[in-house]
Amino acid sequence: MIQITQTHAQIGIDMQHAKINIQTKQPSIDIKQQQAKVEINKQPVQVEIDQYACLAEMGRKNSRDFINQGANKGSQKAMQYVTQTAAQGDRMAAIETGEDVIVEIAKTAFDQQKELSIAAIPKSRPKVSVKGGVDVNMLKGQMNLQIQRGSVSIFATQPKTNIYLTQKPSIQIQAGRHINIGL
Repeated sequence: MIQITQTHAQIGIDMQHAKINIQTKQPSIDIKQQQAKVEINKQPVQVEIDQYACLAEMGRKNSRDFINQGANKGSQKAMQYVTQTAAQGDRMAAIETGEDVIVEIAKTAFDQQKELSIAAIPKSRPKVSVKGGVDVNMLKGQMNLQIQRGSVSIFATQPKTNIYLTQKPSIQIQAGRHINIGL
């Protein structure tokens, strides 16, 4: 009898799969902003009108100026009267001239002519001053940007395959006593 025994070959396979590792860093923007400002300073408007010179030209003076003017005018008229009376007395005392002094003095007193003038008043303008108003100051704003770039890092390994023989193939044939065949 013949008996055949066969052993198949066996292989082993070690596999390492490829690995991919991706790391990302997001980009960032840092914004610092200083707002623009508008400053408005407002003071109430005050209009001052000084009409004193205009009113004085029309005879409307304050009491102090009115009293001073009256006193000056009275003093001046008194001095004129004293001077005129002294001159008339001197003329009367000079009898040697032979003139009729009293008649001449009376004639002079009644022959005085008054002068009339017409004018538009007031001649001066009022003084006008304005105080206060609006003051506007503008301050510019600023913007600072800091940008950091993002990044992508990729790490990869190659796949590996290792094939090896774990069992060799073989064939054994056994025959009775008379046949001996070996491979």
